[in-house]
Amino acid sequence: MLPLLVKDGLLLPYVVTSLAFLFLSLYLLSALERSTEEELRLGFYHQLTQHWLPKLNLSRIIKWK
Repeated sequence: MLPLLVKDGLLLPYVVTSLAFLFLSLYLLSALERSTEEELRLGFYHQLTQHWLPKLNLSRIIKWK
């Protein structure tokens, strides 16, 4: 694979893209370490949707069919 990348002139873009992906992944993983469980659950959004959207009742769906 490496000789083909060199032959086609794609070695530099491959290296740059791989390093960018690595740094972005490390950045996002470090952000997950700093956040709390409540922030990861999106607590306010979850409460808002539970308030405005009714919970699905499986028995009601079965009776409807």
